[in-house]
Amino acid sequence: MMMEVGKRRLLPRAQARGSRRRVQEVVPEARGQGVGLALMRYLAKTACQRGWNRIEWQVLDWNTHAIEFYRRLEATPKETDWIAYKLEGDALRRGAY
Repeated sequence: MMMEVGKRRLLPRAQARGSRRRVQEVVPEARGQGVGLALMRYLAKTACQRGWNRIEWQVLDWNTHAIEFYRRLEATPKETDWIAYKLEGDALRRGAY
């Protein structure tokens, strides 16, 4: 019996800021079984083998389960000067003309 353990999709280039950006997640049915830990260990090992000094990712602030998982890995939030903005709805339409 096989079970889906993860999802992976490429973001459109406009969202991806390059071809390497991907969204990955462990599906809810497979969480708590070591899949996320195995994935992060694989990523860390690959980074070390390639001579990289870090890996970076983002998590939404409401995803407390993921944030706690990353803390257990000893990952630290990246301090940044970037502020995310969006233009939508009526403001987007006004800006188009």
